[in-house]
Amino acid sequence: MKAVGNQLHISGANTVTIYLTNATSFNGFDKSPGKEEKPRV
Repeated sequence: MKAVGNQLHISGANTVTIYLTNATSFNGFDKSPGKEEKPRV
């Protein structure tokens, strides 16, 4: 595996699995994230 700029080059592999993660301030459909935001960990 080799990173070049904003590209990832993988050689000699039969399969590749990429995991993407993301975080939000979602507290629920009925709560305002600006007014009732959970503390960040």
